[in-house]
Amino acid sequence: ELFLRHEDLRHGLTADEVASRAVAHSAMVEQRQATARRAKGQEDEAVARLWPDLMLSARYTRISPVQMPEFTGGGVQLVGAPADPGPLPPNQQLIALPPFTFPILLNQYEFKATLSVPVSDYVYRTTTAIRSAEHSSASARWDEEAAKLKVAADARIAYYDWVRAIGQQIVAE
Repeated sequence: ELFLRHEDLRHGLTADEVASRAVAHSAMVEQRQATARRAKGQEDEAVARLWPDLMLSARYTRISPVQMPEFTGGGVQLVGAPADPGPLPPNQQLIALPPFTFPILLNQYEFKATLSVPVSDYVYRTTTAIRSAEHSSASARWDEEAAKLKVAADARIAYYDWVRAIGQQIVAE
């Protein structure tokens, strides 16, 4: 009767409640949960290496206008001969072609797409890395579960030690 009059016991404090509070506020459990999250992230990263990398880029450059030096009337003068491809026959007369200029392009555009597929990684590294990451993730989850069980067991032991101390105090009084 004296035992049940104790303030904390009267309000229904039980070993299970103490254990659940201890697990909810344990730094060890939080650390194990963080480790499990990190291991899950590494597992996701290993799986993501299976996807090909696609890189897209675009570039625009504007060039200042340039003055072309004038060659024979504003362009380059070319000469040629009306003949079939190959060496010219001896004494072939050359004729002047009409003058022309090279256009100056002031706007330059570049569009690039690169697709990288890690074929050798598929064969040699990725599957092993994924399996390793999966095992590490499972290990971290089991480690987290073990920490929760240990904290809960230690809390229950502390609760029963506390209840025993109350009982000893009552007997001593």
